[in-house]
Amino acid sequence: MHVRVVILALFASSFTSCRSDSGTQPQQPQPQSNAQFVIGLHHVMALDTILEASLSVDGTEIARFSSNVGTEPVGLQGTVRNIRSGRHTLSVVIVRQTSSPNTYLFNGSVFFEERQVFIDPFPQGTLATGESLTAIVEL
Repeated sequence: MHVRVVILALFASSFTSCRSDSGTQPQQPQPQSNAQFVIGLHHVMALDTILEASLSVDGTEIARFSSNVGTEPVGLQGTVRNIRSGRHTLSVVIVRQTSSPNTYLFNGSVFFEERQVFIDPFPQGTLATGESLTAIVEL
């Protein structure tokens, strides 16, 4: 009988040691997956003004386009590994352009955990060289 009490006491103490200070169960870490970002950058008047542009997710550059001649549209595609679900910030920077400022928009989607998340609404704005358009996407 004494052995059962000791085993039950050990089991109970190990169970309560898993609780946080608030008395609730600790949260499990959120799973991480890879996300593929596919973005199209467009001049609203279809003018070939883009020389260089970059795509960043949460402040980290994942794709860059560069050309010696003005181009439109521009595709930016990159993968973020081990990204968690939730809100993420996408930024497209006009690094170089043939003239400044110009009005751009970007559209596209993110492929994450076997689903496609569209960027909606499309960010649009008049940008000088070095400025960016930003969107929030919920994965």
